[in-house]
Amino acid sequence: QHPPRTGRLVRCTMAMMQSLRNGSLVTSHSSGQCLKLPHRLPARGRRVLAVRALFGFFNQKSVAPSPKTAELCDELIETVGSRAPAADVDDLVRLLQPLSTKNPTRSKQLYGEWELIYTSKPSGSTNVRQVIEEPDQIEEVSESKTLGLFSTITTQLGELNAITSTAYEEVYSQLDVKGPLGSQNREIDVTRGVELLFLGPKLRIVEIKAQSGDDTLVIYKRIEQEADVEEEEEEDTKSFFPFGGQKEGTATVAERQVRKKMAEQGAKEGPRMPANLPSSPTALLARGGPPRLGLSPADQQLEQLEDELREAISAAKQAKDAERAAGAKSKSAAGAMQQLQTAGAQVAAVEREQAAAQAARAEAEAQLKKVSSELSAIQSKLKSTVAAGPPRK
Repeated sequence: QHPPRTGRLVRCTMAMMQSLRNGSLVTSHSSGQCLKLPHRLPARGRRVLAVRALFGFFNQKSVAPSPKTAELCDELIETVGSRAPAADVDDLVRLLQPLSTKNPTRSKQLYGEWELIYTSKPSGSTNVRQVIEEPDQIEEVSESKTLGLFSTITTQLGELNAITSTAYEEVYSQLDVKGPLGSQNREIDVTRGVELLFLGPKLRIVEIKAQSGDDTLVIYKRIEQEADVEEEEEEDTKSFFPFGGQKEGTATVAERQVRKKMAEQGAKEGPRMPANLPSSPTALLARGGPPRLGLSPADQQLEQLEDELREAISAAKQAKDAERAAGAKSKSAAGAMQQLQTAGAQVAAVEREQAAAQAARAEAEAQLKKVSSELSAIQSKLKSTVAAGPPRK
């Protein structure tokens, strides 16, 4: 005696074999019953229907979360939004852990677009989003404000490697940084260990492992798409095979939206900086450095970028101050030069006056000499007269 479910499976399998012979019967995997066909199908059509019936048992819709799980998820989202103490968040996470999807690393609920709504170790990054695409692709996009003014968009591309049914590694190999001083694309080798604590239709709760043992609790919320995504999900349930068809999934649509937003952001940032300027922070970023424990790869790169940008701004400020000082000195030198020219003109005037005085002195000396000569002649004549005596009568 077979159990009821197994008995239906056996009957449907036998009916499927009958359909292969004459096409008169086919198994409906949705109801588990045998249905009659109105006419005989060609051989190829019978094979397709038989394969669909066989694999339909493995392509079931995701089980809807229980009311308790949905209620706890909503409460956790509300608690995070109200900035409640970390202890309250931890309590709700412990309650949700036993209600997680079984074997989450192999669940299709892992795929899609997620936004970070809580982390036990906040950093300077905002608007952190992850796009996880089948079979193992991951893209993480984050934004940060350097000195509270300059916006920097960091994108990391990599793969997911499942370790166990609840643990995986995020292995990032490509880094794209778009900041106020230009863009930088380079290869990286960063691995981040992740433990899945809870996975559901709405939330994904993970624990990022650190070498120091001081792990980071992170909560992601699924970014729900609109009617187009719901229609895609409905079409996916009609696939012939459990590994899907050729349609683009939810995460592909979300990834396109993220890339479009990044392209618009890059267009607003203006022209890119020439690649041959080694003094820019994005060029200096290529030097890399040892990762700090407790920080994500994006936060490490952003922290290094902020430090280098501060140094660049400080150097630019010092250069500007030096330029101002040089301008002041130049103005002072111009004033001194003008004063020197005025003093030179005054010296030339004094020299001219001195030359005129010397000429007048020479002329006066010549007249004095002439007068002296005439006086000497008069004296000589007077002496001669005195010597001759008075005139005789």
